[in-house]
Amino acid sequence: MHWAERYVGQGGGDCAELVRDVMRERFGREIALPSIHAGTVRARDAQILAGAEALADPAPDPREGDVVVMRAAGRVRSLGHHVGVFCDVGGSAHVLHRLEGTGTVLTPLGELARCGLEATGVYRWR
Repeated sequence: MHWAERYVGQGGGDCAELVRDVMRERFGREIALPSIHAGTVRARDAQILAGAEALADPAPDPREGDVVVMRAAGRVRSLGHHVGVFCDVGGSAHVLHRLEGTGTVLTPLGELARCGLEATGVYRWR
């Protein structure tokens, strides 16, 4: 069983809180994410863009614990308004993320469209 599976189905909190909790519990990293999350998609886009620039660098060679930034599929003028944790499950790229109303899911990176999402980048924490 992959370590990320223990989070699947958990609710409570949003996607950023899941990322923060996983970074602390699994990787021993305290990530300073905003305690108040923007209420609109456009405002979350701006928050994630600022966080990506301040906290992380693009990761051309993704590895476990990197952050995956996602946006609604087809939304072209956005870095993203949703985040998750990159996971290597048996050699296959997955993202652990929390969906409103569903809870935490582990989705193959190439199948994000079934959640209505697309990845815009993978970033490594500084």
